[in-house]
Amino acid sequence: MSAYDQIADIYDQLFSDDKSLQENCELFDLLNWKSGETVLDIGCGTGLFWEYNTPEIYIGLDPSDRMLANFAAKFPQAEGCLKHCKFEDYVGAGADLVIALFGAASYIRPSAVSKIAKLTNPGGRYFVMFFGPGYSPVVNGATNLSIKHFMGSEALLPGKQTVFNNYTIVTGAVSAQNAQTEPDSAAQTDPDNAAQTEPDKPANFI
Repeated sequence: MSAYDQIADIYDQLFSDDKSLQENCELFDLLNWKSGETVLDIGCGTGLFWEYNTPEIYIGLDPSDRMLANFAAKFPQAEGCLKHCKFEDYVGAGADLVIALFGAASYIRPSAVSKIAKLTNPGGRYFVMFFGPGYSPVVNGATNLSIKHFMGSEALLPGKQTVFNNYTIVTGAVSAQNAQTEPDSAAQTDPDNAAQTEPDKPANFI
């Protein structure tokens, strides 16, 4: 059972304020999904991507069965595209665009972060968000949960880093001539030891 199962029914309410909605709009302007791009959505939650885009080919991954149930209730046409699993355990097709929004990538075990590039189709791109330094998820402050996540994993994924509010976005592209990007020097270390686990830090709101 995922910790997010316990808050799935109130999750959307936590981000329904005007500031959160404005942040969503700014984010999707940056993401700039293009019609025809296939999408692999890591930590898809209750379907945020679908609130702003309607891809023809989409795979949504999430370890929370309740979050996925709420996603399917909101967007029944996407139900068959949703997979109940952790990213580390996913075996399946890649996509033209691989995303992990609003810190979802920080829940991936560091040793599996490089898998993001491998699941990006040749000629495709990834847009992956990690929690910024010192930040703790809003759900930790709004609930009694303390959900384990990893800090510093953005260094394990090649690409351009951009600070976006409380997050670090890593963007990268996979050459059409090569099946995967070349790993940088950080990816040569022991990832699970290099990244820091931060399960219990208090929430830091902006």
